[in-house]
Amino acid sequence: MSYGSQALKGLFLANGAAAIAMLAFLGNIMARAGTLGDETRLATVFARPLVLFAFGTIASIVAAFAAYIAQTFYTHGSGAQGVAPQFAKMNRLGNVARRTCVVVGIMAAALFIWGLASASVQFDGLPK
Repeated sequence: MSYGSQALKGLFLANGAAAIAMLAFLGNIMARAGTLGDETRLATVFARPLVLFAFGTIASIVAAFAAYIAQTFYTHGSGAQGVAPQFAKMNRLGNVARRTCVVVGIMAAALFIWGLASASVQFDGLPK
């Protein structure tokens, strides 16, 4: 459980830090308005990685919430397992929330990697 929690925290931190870095970069571009030539095009091009990192941050928050919900269902469903139908239902709901957490966590990681690749392509396209 703690490994999953640490992974979600890492995804949140990585995506959030990357989004902040892209915001700082875009702010620097816009502050130099008129000196680079085509600031609007540059800002538009670098908006895609920013959006990917922002959605990755949101996905990591949703995954952490799903993990919390799963743990809550498991806690309430472990009282007398198999004795009452509501305990089995709680465990099933916990499994759904856990699977949701895993899928959304993978999406957060994929968004981070996609954002990195997108930013890399855009940086390679900058004039040297």
